[in-house]
Amino acid sequence: MDAATALVAHSPLDLCLVDVDSRFVAVSQGFLTASGLRREDLIGVKASDLFGSSVADIVSATVCKGGVRARTLPPRRFEKPDGEPFWVETMLWPVCDDAGAAIGVMCVSRNITSEQKLLADLSRAEALLDAVVENIPSMLVVQELGSGNFVRINRATAQFLGRSREELIGNGRQNFSGKEGAKDHWDLVAQAEATGDTVAAERPTPDGKGRVRILQSRHRVIEDGGGVRHVLTISDDITETRQAEDKLRAIAGEAEAANRAKSEFLANMSHEIRTPLNGVMGIASALARTELRPDQAEMVGLIEMSAKTLEALLSDILDLARIEAGRMELKAEPFDLATSVNACGALFSAAAEAKGLKYQVSVDPAAIGSYIGDAPRLRQILSNLLGNAVKFTQSGSISLRVSAVRGETSSALRFDVQDTGIGFDAETKARLFGRFEQADGSITRRFGGTGLGLAISRSLAEAMGGTLDAQGEPGRGAVFSLTLDLTRCVGETELWSAGGEIQDEGAELDGFRVLVAEDHPTNRRVVELILGSLDLDLVCVEDGAQAVAAAERERFDLILMDMQMPVMDGLAAIREIRALEARTGRAPSPIFALTANAMQEHVAASAAAGANGHLTKPITADALIATVERAASGEFDGGEAMVSVA
Repeated sequence: MDAATALVAHSPLDLCLVDVDSRFVAVSQGFLTASGLRREDLIGVKASDLFGSSVADIVSATVCKGGVRARTLPPRRFEKPDGEPFWVETMLWPVCDDAGAAIGVMCVSRNITSEQKLLADLSRAEALLDAVVENIPSMLVVQELGSGNFVRINRATAQFLGRSREELIGNGRQNFSGKEGAKDHWDLVAQAEATGDTVAAERPTPDGKGRVRILQSRHRVIEDGGGVRHVLTISDDITETRQAEDKLRAIAGEAEAANRAKSEFLANMSHEIRTPLNGVMGIASALARTELRPDQAEMVGLIEMSAKTLEALLSDILDLARIEAGRMELKAEPFDLATSVNACGALFSAAAEAKGLKYQVSVDPAAIGSYIGDAPRLRQILSNLLGNAVKFTQSGSISLRVSAVRGETSSALRFDVQDTGIGFDAETKARLFGRFEQADGSITRRFGGTGLGLAISRSLAEAMGGTLDAQGEPGRGAVFSLTLDLTRCVGETELWSAGGEIQDEGAELDGFRVLVAEDHPTNRRVVELILGSLDLDLVCVEDGAQAVAAAERERFDLILMDMQMPVMDGLAAIREIRALEARTGRAPSPIFALTANAMQEHVAASAAAGANGHLTKPITADALIATVERAASGEFDGGEAMVSVA
């Protein structure tokens, strides 16, 4: 015992020696440091008084065994006198006398507080991970890569399969999604193993109720700390999402079909309305060129004015439909700004002068030049603004001023149309740009109009990346301001305006041969009446096939082709004629579509077929004769660019 006591007293380890009555006989300095106790607090004191009866019982049991085998006690938590907790791991050795009888117990302790703290942290982290895995809405499965057995399944997976985890853990490859599903699953796993990446896929999978659901799964091969490889699969039930997407696609398809039907209806209505309107305008135009009594000339003028009003209304309605359908197409072509503005302004000069109004159009020098944009749409906006100004101004003045702030490659253009007309108040301004809106009902009765012009103009301005706004005061006039940021042309660009003047009014027409393909008798007669006054040869046919046959027999100096005809339509006929010219080496004849198909896609289709131009019905005598004289002057020889005349 003395030797043991001496060993304990001088050991740097955490040692203590107790006798058979569990009283402390000796303690090391390390033990005192670890426990926070003093030597005098321990020597002669029973272990049970300090550490509880359980420790004393263990010591007593160790002694009573009488053997020499050591015992290791489980880690235990103790507290120092100041309340600080600490953990120790203790080994007990019986101390025997020379006769082999147990006379005490040697206790060797090791402070494992830091290890226990680490284990506690790991335990909390594991508990948190378990909570996350169990509570995520996604299905999570971990399988051994080799056997395919499930080693971890979360709650969402068990609920989806309608089976307990006990049934699934340890089972094999085909327990999740059946034989076919299992093959697909392991094919994806093999791909994930080969690439080292996450592999995703969607596949139908039966749930516990026998319903086939669409699962979106991600597979990845992972390795635990022991070198065992596993497959981690995370899946989400996206059945409702895919069903919603299918429904949206169906709805979108129905909407697209409705839009197509609407567009086809508008195109057909445009064609059907323009066809008889062409007869009215064409015959009135031809009649106006004959000798008439004053009262007859007045009646013809009223017919022409009414027809033009109807045509303008039809164009507005079609533009509105294009805007609503998001199908308004804008051109990006070079044009001369001053030419376009002055040409537009000239259209209203006579009407303004007839009312005794001072009328002025001016373009700031900084704005002069060529730009890239949609000149026809710009003229449409300015025409609406100038037309309104003339309509609503009874005295005073109207002006169109164009100014610009030049940038490096573009210019910020501002178009101000100012009048001294009826003006408007703030309440009226709030609805001024609405569809079918005017200042009040009396405006429509006094001045006419549909209330579409400003709405369409603002939509066009916004589509061109600009703005259209207005300021006014009742009885003192208004200012409408259009702003556009347009790119300037670089270098000299040859420009041509579809509304330009006839380049050679004195073109020789003697022997000039024109082929007209038109199935509608009235429209055919309109062309005959308009062109009958000219010294040219006119050949009329009733469908595209007859037009091709006529073009095969001889070359015509100009071909006017309707689009919608029986036997062969106009586009097919144009293509056939162009192919004929290519085969025979004959010089191409200028071909103009003369049609009630007025939409942009129709113009594009004409150009694609090989037409030189597109004349939209209703056609006026001036426009048709101008086209003939331009063709006679050779303007369209050599494959000139596509010309559209509305």
